[in-house]
Amino acid sequence: MISFIFIFSAIFLPKISFFDTSIVAIFSISAVYILIYGKKTIYFDKNLFYVFIILSIYFIYILFVQMAHGVPSVELIGRTFRSWSFLLLLCISSKIIIDNDGNTLKYILYCLSIHALLLIVSANYLPLNIFFGEVFGNDRVRNLRSSGLVSGFDMAGLFCAIGLLIIATRAVRFKSIFLTFFFVFLFTAASYYSSRVSMVLCILIFMYASFELLVKDKSYSSLKRLVIFAAIFSFFVYIFSKIAIIFEVALNLGLFSVEGDEAQMVAERFSSATVDEAASGYSLFDMYFIPSTDMKLLFGDGTDQPYSDVGYIKFLFWNGVIGLLIIYILHIYLIIKTFINMKYSNVNYKVLIFALYFMIFVLTLKNNYLLTRGIFPLILIVYLHSIWVSENSRARLR
Repeated sequence: MISFIFIFSAIFLPKISFFDTSIVAIFSISAVYILIYGKKTIYFDKNLFYVFIILSIYFIYILFVQMAHGVPSVELIGRTFRSWSFLLLLCISSKIIIDNDGNTLKYILYCLSIHALLLIVSANYLPLNIFFGEVFGNDRVRNLRSSGLVSGFDMAGLFCAIGLLIIATRAVRFKSIFLTFFFVFLFTAASYYSSRVSMVLCILIFMYASFELLVKDKSYSSLKRLVIFAAIFSFFVYIFSKIAIIFEVALNLGLFSVEGDEAQMVAERFSSATVDEAASGYSLFDMYFIPSTDMKLLFGDGTDQPYSDVGYIKFLFWNGVIGLLIIYILHIYLIIKTFINMKYSNVNYKVLIFALYFMIFVLTLKNNYLLTRGIFPLILIVYLHSIWVSENSRARLR
């Protein structure tokens, strides 16, 4: 139970003004855990310590950049300090995650399902939606759309997609097929009420699960496989054609024309800009630009770029190519060590890890998901689970 509370607190507890409830909760849980079970609960993992060193170097670097330019970014410093504090606490209290009999991914799934359920309810009940918006920092509250227990629609949808991915890769299995379908329906419905990006992610996950099942099921003849494959492919092409309309109107990509009531409906439901604003030149591509000088591009100028939501662009202005490279080294190191720990696992964890990081890196082309609230704690907790997987797999092989 303490492990579940720890995971939920790390991923979903909000920041209220400058008061970060997640860090306070994690610190309190860790302190109580150590007081109850003693020093033997402290587990030192050298790889986690190396990640802490890399993040500390990055923290010192951004502080230097901020002081050099005299333009402190509260968001960047706060984001990095929160990640640094959580990682420090995790280095001390990682036994809470490792010693839970391998239930970490199941607890993550339960946490994500709570978020998805509350997202669906709040999307259909405006007073609750407004309340969640005030608590979690979403000032763009809309009817039939919700960000659940986080501050942004895309982030809310990403968590739903991760939940669906855990089910699709069978990283968590249930004896009851009814329970499996319940979670699939829950995360799929929540993605519809959150963001257009999450709908695409869910479709891709469904495609992966469908084709994997088709390939592995030996009961079908080659002709049946071909017919089923064609049917599934045609269905997903049709769905993508409908979602393409949403992306065209919402992001003004200029790929084809969408007019009339359909365009107005999509703009009201999914776009952060109206149809008139889109027609006047609003476009996702306008958010792609780089610092004006080579020195600023290399080291950053410390500013919080207000004219772009793109994560990579924000990092280029915050701390330049060097800072972004340090962040990538940190994440790649975690990927490699997680894969190594899961080397002997007979569960399809590797697909889950690859897809998880792939989504984070690709979606940062639209928003920022590097060192963000919820996502960074999630990948660290998944890494700690890989330690349990490694130890358990080696014990079976002995």
